[in-house]
Amino acid sequence: MGSSEGTADFKSNAAGLKEPIEAASFWLAVLLPAAYLPLFYLGLGGTTEAAGFVTLVAVHLFVLTIGHTHRR
Repeated sequence: MGSSEGTADFKSNAAGLKEPIEAASFWLAVLLPAAYLPLFYLGLGGTTEAAGFVTLVAVHLFVLTIGHTHRR
């Protein structure tokens, strides 16, 4: 097997994963705001809660970026 065949197989497999990753990211972006509610209810007073909130917002922005083209 030549290196070009291996590269073509990798690209074909990666292209096949694009749609499921976009779909999962889209639905995660839709459902993720529900995770904000407990943080707001319990408060963001401590460092741990604030770090969790910042992490949650970063993850939300990431999945919004990946999933925004789902079914377009």
